[in-house]
Amino acid sequence: MTDISETAVTKEAAVAFLKANDNYVIYTHAHPDADTVGSALALCKALISLGKRAYVCCTEKMPSFLRFLYDDGEIELNEERAFLQEPIPISVDVATIDLIGKSSYLTEHPIALAFDHHATHVPFAKRYLVDAASAACGEIIFDIVSSLLGGKMPADIAEKLYAAISADTGSFKYSNTTSKTLLIAAKLIETGIDASAISTHLFDEKSIIQLRAEGLAYSRMKLFAGGRGVIVSFDLSDYNEYGLCEEELGTISSCIKTASGTDMAIAVRYHEDGEYKVSVRSSANVDASVFCRIFGGGGHSRASGCTVRKDSAKEVEELLICEAEKLIGAQKL
Repeated sequence: MTDISETAVTKEAAVAFLKANDNYVIYTHAHPDADTVGSALALCKALISLGKRAYVCCTEKMPSFLRFLYDDGEIELNEERAFLQEPIPISVDVATIDLIGKSSYLTEHPIALAFDHHATHVPFAKRYLVDAASAACGEIIFDIVSSLLGGKMPADIAEKLYAAISADTGSFKYSNTTSKTLLIAAKLIETGIDASAISTHLFDEKSIIQLRAEGLAYSRMKLFAGGRGVIVSFDLSDYNEYGLCEEELGTISSCIKTASGTDMAIAVRYHEDGEYKVSVRSSANVDASVFCRIFGGGGHSRASGCTVRKDSAKEVEELLICEAEKLIGAQKL
């Protein structure tokens, strides 16, 4: 990565930068969720409506439950177009540069402007706007889009932002939900979007693969730390035997966190040779971001992630349990 000088900017400065330039590629984080995808699409649509050139890029496959958010061709899954057009890179909802995934383009073209809401954000862009008080990156992009469009909020953009905010607040039930969150949601609903349909897509519909994976997770989850922690893992052999795919396993950690009495839920999923993705959900008694930072990851206090390199999911489990028990032991009730 080229050496750059990272500078925190205000919303006004970010809007001025977007207006003054053209030709953007907006990166989501790998293993995309509704916040990063919804925020990216909303910003992209706003820029296009101003006559700018812009598109969204994700370095990894989209999970099926996000398919309702975009049309064919709206999200690039490789960087061929970037190398052809050399657009200005922007990132949304990305806490560290590694979370974008494997990118050849960003090696020579560092992120010019990063929008994020993670308290664990590690500056990597020439300019960054981070607001950890925002429940979702969608809240930040709401303000940016409103400024770009002079206070107007088209329904097709509002739909993306409502999905982003609803997802990262657990349909407005998580503790990160604030009065500002609800006021923004109300303004988005006023545009005429079908908030009920969006919630159904995000929380009530699951693919057959997701359901199969959750069934397996319930049957094989292991307790540790005297029942205060629960862990489940999926290796490549599970993908082959049960017809699973990595991009459909993002709900597992939230699924097993419903176990009564647990303070930490850990889901491990095979990514590629020697690499496993880890998702962590926790209660107010344990900081998931502190745990994930041990392994170079991060996120929120209740929901975080990291990557662990080992030869098998079993080895990853053993390592994670060892470190998790130390953390839980240090944060006894």
